[in-house]
Amino acid sequence: MTQAAQIGLLIQTNWTYGRGIFRGLIRYAHRHQRWTFHKMANDGRVDAKLRLQGIIGHIASPEVEANIRRLGVPLINVSALSRDVQCLRVIPDNLAVGRIGAEHLLSMGYRQIAFVGHTRHYYADVRAEGFLAAADKAGVKARHYLISNLADLTPAIQQIKRQGPKVGVMCANDQLAGSFSDACAAAGVRVPDDVALIGVDNDDIFCELAQPSLSSIELGTERLGQTAGEVLARMMAGEVAPTGETLVPPIGVVRRASSDTWACADEDVAAGLRYIRDHVQEGIQVKQMLAHLAVSRRTLERRFLEVLGRSPAEEIRRIRIERVCSALANTNDSLASIAKSYGFINAKELSKTFCRQVGQTPTAYRAKFRTL
Repeated sequence: MTQAAQIGLLIQTNWTYGRGIFRGLIRYAHRHQRWTFHKMANDGRVDAKLRLQGIIGHIASPEVEANIRRLGVPLINVSALSRDVQCLRVIPDNLAVGRIGAEHLLSMGYRQIAFVGHTRHYYADVRAEGFLAAADKAGVKARHYLISNLADLTPAIQQIKRQGPKVGVMCANDQLAGSFSDACAAAGVRVPDDVALIGVDNDDIFCELAQPSLSSIELGTERLGQTAGEVLARMMAGEVAPTGETLVPPIGVVRRASSDTWACADEDVAAGLRYIRDHVQEGIQVKQMLAHLAVSRRTLERRFLEVLGRSPAEEIRRIRIERVCSALANTNDSLASIAKSYGFINAKELSKTFCRQVGQTPTAYRAKFRTL
């Protein structure tokens, strides 16, 4: 039997990001490798007697990177905290994270939106870039607020209040979103009535304990950990290391109370949106919506286009596909079962609609989120 390879780990497990990576890495190793893991010191130094053959870690500074590089073994960085670290990264697709956050707020009718991020944090800058690009594509001017410490939140909130009576805000991560929510409460700004709020990481305990509970983007960190393990194994086998960054797509928004609202002064449109979200799995059509609204179809069509830029039928299709995407990413349900759950006649109809809306097959979409 071959001897187990010795792998160094410098992974911070005090937050859900690191814990997810650790779980994914362990799962990959148990299925595909004979690896023994060793916890490394935060500065990247290890006992000279320990013969490591590969390292995966949160490498957040050039100093730590330099200490590890002296060991002369393959190195994977799973941190996007600092631009200055040059080693190979396996990280979330942070541009897509920002885009998904903006699209979530825009889909609920918000036309005043803002991104709140940390200064000097690489991942926050890239998420902001994706957020602002998605807003620009939708014809919406978004604001970008940079926070160097929690005291900066109060003036940022005052500026956000001046954007309008209904503002959608994405924070760079859940911890910042939680602090932002607390600062809003102290300033008399109501979440979600005045400000809809979304974070990133989907730390379920943190998000559920927040008041109100916090909507968040699930990054798929277990998949990231498994991908990091696979890339490290190839490097240890002598393959040429990939260049730049290996990006892992986020799973999507987990919606909770902090963004469970619509920025819509039109009560009929708001009621229609609420009806769609509550009944989309029933295969509803516009005529079912109209039975619950005291408005004509022509009027509803016009108001939806004015507020959302989409017709009621287009919004129904969009929400159905959004739910299907979530099911494909987060469950092992068959395509036939998913089709039945969301009101499609059969798997063939679902596949045809999905390809038209998303630009790829459901199978190809699901493959992005499968374990290795």
